[in-house]
Amino acid sequence: KGHLGAMAAEAKTVIVSNVSPMIEEKLIRELFKECGKIKSIEPHVSSAPGSKKAYIIHFTTPQAVTAAQALSGTNLGDSAFNVVVGTEAAIQNLKNPVKIPT
Repeated sequence: KGHLGAMAAEAKTVIVSNVSPMIEEKLIRELFKECGKIKSIEPHVSSAPGSKKAYIIHFTTPQAVTAAQALSGTNLGDSAFNVVVGTEAAIQNLKNPVKIPT
């Protein structure tokens, strides 16, 4: 069995993106605590006006990640949010977005 698959199965973190700017962290916490015990939530808000918010949610169990992924595509406010497994690369990309030259 591949080492990568084992790591993904043990993931305890998700990234929730495309969250409407009008949605408060409290609501995200309420929604995702149904998936399992939350260790912490890190909000990430772009400085661009009106841009969508993202949250890194750290759970205490891998099962919570599976449950959280099932919520991907749920409409909240004026947009549907996405949920992906919070790999190290994805988290780094969220924290330090690559600047695309225009």
